[in-house]
Amino acid sequence: MREQEQAFRPRLRGAAVTAFVCAVVLTLACVVEAGLAGWVTGERMPRPRADGAQEFLRAHDELLLGIGGLYLLAAGALLVFGLVVPRAVPSERRLGLAHLAAVAALTVAAGAGLALAFSGAMGSERAVQVLHATLTVVGGPVHVATLGLYVLALSRSAAYSPPERVIGVVAAVVAVMGLLALPVVPWGPVSTAGRILCLVWLLVTTNRLALRSPY
Repeated sequence: MREQEQAFRPRLRGAAVTAFVCAVVLTLACVVEAGLAGWVTGERMPRPRADGAQEFLRAHDELLLGIGGLYLLAAGALLVFGLVVPRAVPSERRLGLAHLAAVAALTVAAGAGLALAFSGAMGSERAVQVLHATLTVVGGPVHVATLGLYVLALSRSAAYSPPERVIGVVAAVVAVMGLLALPVVPWGPVSTAGRILCLVWLLVTTNRLALRSPY
């Protein structure tokens, strides 16, 4: 088993290509979600408990519906990604928990966004605050940190080149630091940097898998 991991041997071309497509869908969903508020309303999504946050959310249920849908799409793409990657790359079974946590964070954020969209106008102020905080924190730093842990688990496979493995570790560290720094720098640039690094790592490595897989 260890000898098999010493060489780059993707097992199925179809699995490698599917993993790359899933990485593209995940990245596009995250990019569109990040800029959707500005495109739809011309404003940034207010932070929980900020002045005017309640009014903003109640007035833009279509925005919340879009955000929830994009998170759901991202969760589905990451779910399929984690199911096909072990078929494309020699890996151990340690990926399950990290994969599950990353998918769960996106799913919870999707649920919060959709719940806000469908009940924001009728929900109590407290319920709206809780859902808004869940959407912002779980869909932001928590999602990025769990994605970073998943990238860290993936990068330990010898199927990846040494530079790819090092960059994967760096991306994971930055992603987790975004969550640890949350009390000090809420929703700061650290999580954004971690998210970008993790998504780029997934795109680059799965693209290499797809190109070098045997047919």
